Amino acid sequence: MIFHINRLTFKAGVSEDDKHRGIALLRRQGESIPGVKSFVVGPELGGDFEGGAVFVIDDLDGYSVQTPDFWPPRKLGDTEGMTQLPSVGNQTFTEREGIIHIAREVNRARCVWRETVSVDVGIDGQIEYVNDDGQATGRMVFVQVKSGVSYFKGATTDSVPFYPSAKHKSYWERAPLPVILVLHDEMAAETFWVDARDALRRGEEIIQVPKVNVFNAGSVRSVLSTNEPLPVQPMPMSSLAQTTMGRTSPSAGLPVDFLDLFLHGLMNLGRSVYFGMDLVVDVARAKLDYADSEFGLGLGAPEYDFIRDYVLFLAEQDLARVDFDEFNREWDRGLVGRFMAPLTIRGRSFTVFLNAVDDSDQVRAVQDKAFSGIEAFESLRRVPVVEKLKARLASS
Repeated sequence: MIFHINRLTFKAGVSEDDKHRGIALLRRQGESIPGVKSFVVGPELGGDFEGGAVFVIDDLDGYSVQTPDFWPPRKLGDTEGMTQLPSVGNQTFTEREGIIHIAREVNRARCVWRETVSVDVGIDGQIEYVNDDGQATGRMVFVQVKSGVSYFKGATTDSVPFYPSAKHKSYWERAPLPVILVLHDEMAAETFWVDARDALRRGEEIIQVPKVNVFNAGSVRSVLSTNEPLPVQPMPMSSLAQTTMGRTSPSAGLPVDFLDLFLHGLMNLGRSVYFGMDLVVDVARAKLDYADSEFGLGLGAPEYDFIRDYVLFLAEQDLARVDFDEFNREWDRGLVGRFMAPLTIRGRSFTVFLNAVDDSDQVRAVQDKAFSGIEAFESLRRVPVVEKLKARLASS
């Protein structure tokens, strides 16, 4: 038979309620430990101690059950009666400084900051673009904020290196939106940003954050347009038609306008638009033949700028969902990418508007681009129909 005796004295300042809770915990230990056959718990009268407990145990096998490794209640009892509060480390406040800075500057830019309040696994929040009319546009970027002087180690006069973990590399690289990495040093009043997704997709192992990219209210729109242009004020359909006809190539060797490229690129029953240099060349050659032009096909720097402007126009006027990340990557390599992008609601409304003006029979201005192999022939047939539509639009 083993008598296990506990005697205790409470620290100064412990309240009577906490003392009673400590004694009650000893009682619960006696009730819950299998090796205890009987026990007595209560205040100790006289002497140097204020309370105690005696636990009766049959043998050493029973006693082993109550050792600290197998007796969680005893570990609790060591601190019972003392005031226990959660701790908040200084790093918590440092991290919040960066988030607070982002929220303040985005608010000053009159855009929307949405902090991730549940399951943050590498994205602290989102910024959504609000246009000059106060309309939320749905154009967003992800944001990850790193705060503290430790993130500025190794900084040069031009940039700050950031070493992403393997999991963040994979997570950010495959994100559906740009991931804006923000480094914030509250003490130095420095906050810089970079598109981490773009850096990773370009194969960077160490992300260089340029110091010219200062994050403040004035730069929020640049942050939002890092991947594609922001939508401009939408214009009425009639004005949109006039604008697309008026945006023409700068040379006679490429006699096309934005409306030509849009109409000849329609696919998927008018729900998508195709773009590629094959489309540009086919339409240009067909128009040169139709006009019996003395000029041949010509492409130079101004014409390529016009081609890129058309793709940007699709985004600015919210006509199609273009993967600008891939298009820009190809452009940086000196190539003109191709894509088939779904039309937006506004883009589909534009085709409905054009179709209502189009009074042609059989071959129509608003119809799908033909399958590969007969593009040139199809363009030749459709050019006069599209030109007729333009004449009706100009006179309306």
